[in-house]
Amino acid sequence: MTAHRRTGQPQPLRPDNVHERRARVRAACGWIDHAIVTGGVDMDAELARLLKEE
Repeated sequence: MTAHRRTGQPQPLRPDNVHERRARVRAACGWIDHAIVTGGVDMDAELARLLKEE
């Protein structure tokens, strides 16, 4: 069980939630890898969106 983002009420971990969270983690990891390789650490719009959804 996890807590709902806005209400805090428990909600079951559904497969679509797991896939969505996995996609967010992979996107954030991709941004980190890119920042390490290029030295560019500017927060782009996509990373800002990912962080805002948390």
